[in-house]
Amino acid sequence: MLSHQAPASNRATSSSSSSNTLEPLGNLFALKGFEKCKLTTAGRPMYSSEMKEIENMIVVGIALIDNNGKEIKDFNHVYLSTHRMYFLSHPESSNNARASLDYGLTCSLSIVERVEKEGGGLFRSPKTKILMRTKDFASEFVISFRKGKRDEFVDCIHEQLKKKKWLESLPTVSSTPALPSSSMTSSLPLVSASTDSLESMNKKPKNFQTSTAGIAGIMKRIDEENLEERKELDEAFSDLKKLMEKAEDMVNLAESFKNKIVQRHKNVTHDNTEEENEEENQMLDFLLNLGLTSPVTKQSSGAQYHQQLARQLVDFLDNIVQERYGGVITLTDAYCLYNRARGTALISPEDMQTACSLFEKLKLPMKLRSFESGVVVIQSSRYSDTLMANKIESFIREGREKDVMSYCYITAVTLARFLNVSAVLAKELLLSAEASKKLCRDENEEGIRFYLVSDVFDPFVNY
Repeated sequence: MLSHQAPASNRATSSSSSSNTLEPLGNLFALKGFEKCKLTTAGRPMYSSEMKEIENMIVVGIALIDNNGKEIKDFNHVYLSTHRMYFLSHPESSNNARASLDYGLTCSLSIVERVEKEGGGLFRSPKTKILMRTKDFASEFVISFRKGKRDEFVDCIHEQLKKKKWLESLPTVSSTPALPSSSMTSSLPLVSASTDSLESMNKKPKNFQTSTAGIAGIMKRIDEENLEERKELDEAFSDLKKLMEKAEDMVNLAESFKNKIVQRHKNVTHDNTEEENEEENQMLDFLLNLGLTSPVTKQSSGAQYHQQLARQLVDFLDNIVQERYGGVITLTDAYCLYNRARGTALISPEDMQTACSLFEKLKLPMKLRSFESGVVVIQSSRYSDTLMANKIESFIREGREKDVMSYCYITAVTLARFLNVSAVLAKELLLSAEASKKLCRDENEEGIRFYLVSDVFDPFVNY
């Protein structure tokens, strides 16, 4: 039996203060120390960016058993982060149409006192018993791993209990950029080069020694140079490690900023000025460049990699596509945006397309769509061809009120500029509006122009 005993001084007395997405569980199950948690749009846990919470592992095909030995139905996935365990309800395969629950169960690792391996064998699933303790209660529950990975999960949770990331707080970042440290400035090439040149000028010629002569002397000088280079590399990598730690803090800070901006869009009812909108767009571009805090990887997701990738894609693209691209974006543009946010943990185009093809099977609020020309786009569930056709019609009418001669028709380039999409996608949207009988087109040597059908027979409209 393998167990882990946490020091009493490090146990938290309460786990409900770590996130504002948690709700009391009540007496629904015999699970003390558990809370309900809200999920993202795609049904993934809402990790706390303020606490620098990062996803570590996902295990599917589990069963959650309470204090009384009763199996709690539906919760078949466990997500392990640096701070908590999350139990969610997902279809175990993309062919299963069973609806997921709109909430999850979670418990904090800070109150876990002991983790033990149990059971296993020829006809029994391996299990893990977890004991939780605070000053108010002691409770235990069991996780049954029906599809394996019990040992990997136990090793991972032991590692998180040793690190105790929940004890770390988000460092404060000053408004003015910090100056480079002395160790960093000393490793800059320009400074080191000038220092070396001064030292070489001030050095006195060494007296001849037999130990420095011949092949043995050459080998000795090479060893000394290698030692000096190794020392410089160690200093450089130590500075790089500090820089990466700061970068991780900045990504977490950016994640909290992004959440606040999204929340502001949902709550604010007054119209923003053009300057405020421009500032928010610039901030969103900046945050997008900083990237994701917990990108889905094959190592953490295992066989569920494409399903989890599909869910994270929806969470990442949902607000971007709706707010900035009118509800539709080409697959190529989405691939570039998502990979830029992942940083070094890049995904292949094949993985991207496979994940996007699962949107509808997983009942996510996006879908993959192919136009007749072969252009493939990701489309929000809130988008429709009728709404887009009405939007194009409003744009033409509003433009015509300003300048009759310039706005009695519209081209793909003009619409692309208006919707912030590529000209290829803009043309497809115009053709879809034509199919809905809102527009008609005129093809000539200057290209294709689209007109409102209602204007073609209006004698008061000048062309």
